[in-house]
Amino acid sequence: MGLIGKKKPVTVLTAPFAELFADIGNGFGEGTSVAMALGDFDGIKEIEFDLKPFKGAKALRFDPLNGYAVIKLKRVELWTADGKVIRARDCATNGFEENGALFFLTDDPQIHLNMDPRLKDVVKAVFRVEYVATGKEATRRCRGTLVEKDGVPFGVLSVASRLLSFIKRRI
Repeated sequence: MGLIGKKKPVTVLTAPFAELFADIGNGFGEGTSVAMALGDFDGIKEIEFDLKPFKGAKALRFDPLNGYAVIKLKRVELWTADGKVIRARDCATNGFEENGALFFLTDDPQIHLNMDPRLKDVVKAVFRVEYVATGKEATRRCRGTLVEKDGVPFGVLSVASRLLSFIKRRI
């Protein structure tokens, strides 16, 4: 069973949470976001967000955790009002990928989805996430995964090459 996020008055969550931001024309901000408490990190979580309050979103930003994380993003689905499911594959991130996992060296991990104009009728986003490590364990794993290549940490090269690839696909 998925977790469902609905737009509501801003509340401060102290427990681990995921958050979805929608750009409806003014960029990303707290006024157009939905936060969801995650509970424990056992197994794979299916996190579902209601996008009806953000009709016509130009882009989405999924923050899988409000802290350091190593995750495996299993699937991202965008649902239209008529029940059509679109698998989102075109993502940019501020983490680096290694062996199928995303490593975030920041306490504000982000995954950006650009919305195709044809997807203006998307009403729901579902993220299937495996939380491999969080907090101090995540930072330890990130440090253990970084390898210097020609004096530049591998993670920096990975993020830069993924961003460049993402931009080239848009041109």
